[in-house]
Order: sequence, then C-alpha cells, then structure tokens
Amino acid sequence: MVTFVRVPEGVTSEYASVRISPDWFVSDLWVDPEHRGKGYADAIIRYVGKLAQEEGAKARMYCEPHLFMMYAKHGLYPTGRRDPANPHLYEIERMVPYEEKRQ
Repeated sequence: MVTFVRVPEGVTSEYASVRISPDWFVSDLWVDPEHRGKGYADAIIRYVGKLAQEEGAKARMYCEPHLFMMYAKHGLYPTGRRDPANPHLYEIERMVPYEEKRQ
C-alpha cells in the first residue's frame, strides 16, 4: 500500500510517499526549494510518525547523513543499515515514542 501525504492544503510542491507493510516507510520526501524552511517537511514527518504509532508500527526511511539532525528532532535515528540499492543512504527509524519527541 502506498499513501501520499500533502501538507499544507493547497500547496502542491511538497509531498511524501509512504509504504505501509508492516512499518510505515517514507520512500520519498521532497519540498520545493521555494518552500523550504517553512516547516512542511516537519509537518509531514510528524503526521507520518503519529499515524505509524497509532498503528503500532515503526516509522522508517533512508536519508543522507547531513539530514540526521533534522530527523533526530522527530525521534528518527540511524540504525546502522544502508539502502541496498543506494549505499550512500542510511536507514533511520523512530527509536522513541512519538510523544517524547514532540515539540
């Protein structure tokens, strides 16, 4: 199953695609450069994390190392595994309950 999440309403240049089986795996997350720094990626990550927790699932994704700190504020930390298809990407996963990392 793939779910597409868009935030905020009416803005079409921010998206994420999420695979659910059994974990919520964010396979794409992109924000148009014109809209970066406005909290859209944070909103997507919070929303996916909340939905994953409600289902009792993990939230996971692959990212480049320079993004680790951005995702850490949402409780997503490196697992030590790499994407087999793209070894420059590292897997990150929610390691703490969602409520503990809310801002």
